[in-house]
Amino acid sequence: MFSYFHPVERMKREQSSWKEAGVSAQFFKELVGRLSPEIHSTVRDFEYIILDLETTGLDSETDRILSIGWVIMSEGKVDLANAVHFYINQESLVKPETAVINHITPQMLTEAYRYTMP
Repeated sequence: MFSYFHPVERMKREQSSWKEAGVSAQFFKELVGRLSPEIHSTVRDFEYIILDLETTGLDSETDRILSIGWVIMSEGKVDLANAVHFYINQESLVKPETAVINHITPQMLTEAYRYTMP
């Protein structure tokens, strides 16, 4: 009876309602079909990408991403050997107040991947 309130069961009900509503995008249909853990599934049963972004601040309208990195977590273990990280040169100023937190300096961005907004 209490399984009705379990987050996995709630997610399955939502997925069913999306299917009944006629979700038309094929990608979304496939995604909904794959995201079906069982109620007794654990963290170790899935593979995750753990994403880390470092930015010039917290305002999504004005601040920019300075660094991106990720690792894979599989079977409950983080695979540091395959971690990926790179800096992004947005030609933006590193703010002193965020540099204290993320430890990214302008010098670190000079040879960084250059991304220009479309």
